[in-house]
Amino acid sequence: MDTIAGAKILQERFSRSASLQPDQAVMHGDRRATFIRMSDSAAIIRHWGDSHAVAVPLESLSLPSRKPR
Repeated sequence: MDTIAGAKILQERFSRSASLQPDQAVMHGDRRATFIRMSDSAAIIRHWGDSHAVAVPLESLSLPSRKPR
């Protein structure tokens, strides 16, 4: 991998994690979750309705769609 491509990948990864705030709602697949923090390049989340936090790849998270109610 060349340096420019590697830098772009790192920039995308860190810009996404920088935009997530603690207690922010996120989607993990088709399940709603709450973002808790980053740890060792993994996102720590808690699925809604669950009491235990889990570590997931940051790439597996997305922001919920904003549909007008």
